[in-house]
Amino acid sequence: MPTYQYFKPDEPRFHDAGFYRDRPVSDHIHEPGHRERLLRSLYDVAFVLDIDPESKTVCDLGCGNGGFLAELGARFPMVRSWGYDLSPLAVEDGKEKYGAAISLRDFVNEEVEFGDVVVMTEVLEHLPNPEALLRRIRGKS
Repeated sequence: MPTYQYFKPDEPRFHDAGFYRDRPVSDHIHEPGHRERLLRSLYDVAFVLDIDPESKTVCDLGCGNGGFLAELGARFPMVRSWGYDLSPLAVEDGKEKYGAAISLRDFVNEEVEFGDVVVMTEVLEHLPNPEALLRRIRGKS
């Protein structure tokens, strides 16, 4: 159940791992505007978990410092969840602040483990080829 926003074609905002290397950490789960969007995504995940009892894992691509994963874990402790991000500072912060299971990985170009449910918030619009990542997730790359 995608909710998304693509940037205007004349305003591409594609980023790679180098862009995120020294970016300051944003704790979006506690920031107005971002919190509402992330909680809406959490409710979407809860819906999927409720209607598909076979789904037991959730992967967050572009998880930042793991605030979403912390909320998910607090509400659904029986679900195994983890995330990947390109920002070393965010990964370090998330491990310290939330004890989040997050890894510094280029999930677009490297092999990573996808869960039964894959979450991406504010990710697709930053990719030059979002369809390629979606195909990989579906196992059709």
